Amino acid sequence: FPYLEDFDGATPGGWQDFGVNNTWAWGDPGKANISDASSLPNCWINGGLAFGNEYLINDTSFVVSPCFDLSTFSTATVRMDITVQTENHWDESKLEASISGNKWFQVGIAGDTANWYSADVTGLSWTGIDTGWTGTGGAGWLSAAHDLSPVVGQQAVRFRIAFGSDNLITDEGFAFDNFEIYGTQNL
Repeated sequence: FPYLEDFDGATPGGWQDFGVNNTWAWGDPGKANISDASSLPNCWINGGLAFGNEYLINDTSFVVSPCFDLSTFSTATVRMDITVQTENHWDESKLEASISGNKWFQVGIAGDTANWYSADVTGLSWTGIDTGWTGTGGAGWLSAAHDLSPVVGQQAVRFRIAFGSDNLITDEGFAFDNFEIYGTQNL
């Protein structure tokens, strides 16, 4: 630690995508609004990489991180670059965590910190809590960071970026890059 995955290597660094109507892609986006990664060339984006591609209706998908050992940490923070181009208040992404493969839980709520979730929405109702990044970013790539106190001191922690959409309008999607975990370790 610190851990930083910029997704610019020959592989996506142990991250994997899953889900129903899954359109997550790892690579170099070339869309009208999400035209580049935050750190060139690669990022994760749902809705595919190519110009004109959009995520699907009724998308319930996610990208899962490798497993982290945070057992020696007294504090920890997650930070990543995000950009959003989704149907506002209906389609969204959020960060979730799981300890030892148990139930996934949401990291934070809307407005906790700068750029941490934009609103309450309906797209992720399958996850149990309806708050996340939604709408049209307009500002390009933003840095979003949040305290990880619920998982500090735990051995087998995984994260996932979950995405959900309703059954009507689609758009370019949600993208993330430069996923980082840092903090204070008890050595």
